[in-house]
Amino acid sequence: MTNVKGNAKGEITAMTTDKDFPGFIAQEKFYSLASGFMYSGWMPLSLDPNERRHLRINVSDSAAAPGKTFILSPENKDASVVWFKSLLGTTYPPFETTGGELTLDQLDKHTGAVSGTFRLTARSSQGESVTITGGTFDLQPNDQAD
Repeated sequence: MTNVKGNAKGEITAMTTDKDFPGFIAQEKFYSLASGFMYSGWMPLSLDPNERRHLRINVSDSAAAPGKTFILSPENKDASVVWFKSLLGTTYPPFETTGGELTLDQLDKHTGAVSGTFRLTARSSQGESVTITGGTFDLQPNDQAD
């Protein structure tokens, strides 16, 4: 399948234990549709817009189905939710997910529209941990008709 990618519309929100980003609301969203779907969004730190936090949601095409719940772990290759930081264009290694769930409430493989919920715990290579709860997403490629 050809990789189609671009800007996405909709929302990604969550509560986090990251002291700088307790309420995550993605400011810009992106998508990639190839052998599944990937949606991501980032939020800038209010005091320093060059510092950002990112959430990325990935689900393989073979595993994607509405109503399906995935257990998130490093071993799960069908679905993931990734938390990572960037500063002045430098992207730091993503936190490794140590547990959680991702549920697809709705999925339209024709248009790429997807919605669902997630929660996770993750740890950075430096030992920093983050817990993300109440995560929601409702997204579609920006070039799709309403």
